[in-house]
This record gives sequence, C-alpha cells and structure tokens, in this order.
Amino acid sequence: MAFVTLTRPGGTAVIVNTDQIVQCAPVPESGSLAGPQPTGTRIEFVNRTHQDVVELVDEVRRRLELHA
Repeated sequence: MAFVTLTRPGGTAVIVNTDQIVQCAPVPESGSLAGPQPTGTRIEFVNRTHQDVVELVDEVRRRLELHA
C-alpha cells in the first residue's frame, strides 16, 4: 500500500491511498459535475467517491508512478 500527498482545492493537504484509485481525469469545468476550481485533477476511488486536487493530471500521474 502506497500513499501520496496532494493538495485539496482549499490548500490543505490530502493523503491518498494509491491502491484505492480507479482513475484520474481533469476536473470538469462546467455542468453539474464541475469542481470547486476550474483546473486540477479529479481522482476517483473504488468506493465510487472522488477527491479533487489542485495538481494537474500530469503531476498526479508522475507522483503516482513514483510510488507504484
């Protein structure tokens, strides 16, 4: 089990269990699924919840690969 520290939209840290991630995608910019900020990454988990983070997809992917 590996953990990665990322940043919530409010600026606080969030520690993510990489074993629980299903997918990562850019935060939707509009519509009912829009995030609290226009850019960043939405991480979806096996329990069907998600966490938006300020880091862009490429940075999230890089950090996840370092802990794979």
